[in-house]
Amino acid sequence: MKSNLKVLLFTRKELKEELDINNIRKKFKLMNVIYDNEFSYKTKKLKKRYDFLISYRSKKILDDRILKKASCAAVNFHPGPPEFRGIGCANFALIKNVKFYGFTIHVMDRKVDHGKILLSKKFKIKKNTTITRLLKQTHSLMKKSFLKFIKDISLGKFSKYKLKNSSNIDWSKKMYNKKNLENLYKIKLPIKKKELEKIIRATSYKKFKPFIIVNGYKFVLTT
Repeated sequence: MKSNLKVLLFTRKELKEELDINNIRKKFKLMNVIYDNEFSYKTKKLKKRYDFLISYRSKKILDDRILKKASCAAVNFHPGPPEFRGIGCANFALIKNVKFYGFTIHVMDRKVDHGKILLSKKFKIKKNTTITRLLKQTHSLMKKSFLKFIKDISLGKFSKYKLKNSSNIDWSKKMYNKKNLENLYKIKLPIKKKELEKIIRATSYKKFKPFIIVNGYKFVLTT
């Protein structure tokens, strides 16, 4: 049965087929999508109000003007557990040798990765896991929860997420930013072999590679 809810989804265009946007649209009376590449000009024209705003793997931050367009809730799917806020969360999880990682579903407010936590799921990190494998596993599990979330709110079951929140689940005070991530990629010499191998596992992702600066020259590490 088609829901009477109005939903606005923020995501990246390359995820369109993966999420099967057309099938998701069928669940709601109205569902609009704003992709990251069209964020600036589309949000300027945003006048309608929606029951839900949902941010899924979008790299854009929703300001207060946009958040106020949500009548019920503005919800974000954060690819990291509450202990890791900001960007590069999976990178820093590997650097810190944590045993568990996961994702967080939370209500958005004016601060980044800060609002009420609705759901947090974790899984055990395998020994010597690379950043590529960790992100793949995180995104796979988060996608399943996203699709379930969509189904649940279309059936009027959003309240169960609010009830599930445990009072002992809080966000970390630490916020990782762009500068922190850039510093992680810049290897400082001298360095022990094990530490270097850990940095490579935690940073070698697609076009992104760790590097060394020697006498003004940049040397990119490849494996």
